[in-house]
Amino acid sequence: MCRLLERTGFTPIRRYGREYYPYAYYAVRHLQKAEQRLRRKLLPQSVWHSYERLWRRLERGWWGLHTLRDVGVLAQKQGTPG
Repeated sequence: MCRLLERTGFTPIRRYGREYYPYAYYAVRHLQKAEQRLRRKLLPQSVWHSYERLWRRLERGWWGLHTLRDVGVLAQKQGTPG
């Protein structure tokens, strides 16, 4: 995808992957909602911060781009103001 953009005069700026597939990704991604439903803390806040950082890395990294269902690329045409 990025090579095609480059051949047509675009510069890829950012890539992402979302929509969690397989379902296990979705279940793990939304563990924090379980806390809200149960009205009970399952993990300390420091763990949730690390958990969020890990998911952002997954969504933006190679593994996420190859396993998540919704993948996108943001590109800019060369010579246009950013």
